[in-house]
Amino acid sequence: MLNRPHELQSAVRLQAGRLRGAGILVILADSDDDEPVWLRDQLATIVVAAAVGVDVRVIVAVREYEAWFLAAVDSLRPHPSMSDDAVYAGDPEVPRSPKDRLGELMVEAYGSVRHQPAFNAILDIDAAADRSPSFRRFVGALDEALAGMSD
Repeated sequence: MLNRPHELQSAVRLQAGRLRGAGILVILADSDDDEPVWLRDQLATIVVAAAVGVDVRVIVAVREYEAWFLAAVDSLRPHPSMSDDAVYAGDPEVPRSPKDRLGELMVEAYGSVRHQPAFNAILDIDAAADRSPSFRRFVGALDEALAGMSD
């Protein structure tokens, strides 16, 4: 996204137009090997330049989005793709490839398109926030944005 700022700005304008001024536009990126705060700031600068007129929040997951699933992996056990005894005791934001660690806790190969929606639906938000600082920031940013909508 950093290498194609005009594409990101176009996408932001398109989505902002769909909100018609009411709502929150969330841009979520994996930091991979980049420093998360630096990446968030770079993306925010690009987004601000799009001047869309809606509340836009840039959120960066440390390493990968799947780190958030690792943070509360025990809450994913009811899903038939997860091992019944799935547990991840380490820091979910440290492994180089959270997708791989998550896949090791599953009974089938992990596929983001196939598994993310279902895992999102059953993820224990409090548990994920307790173990993942970047998820906690995500929840805080949404809480702040939602509070601003009610003012």
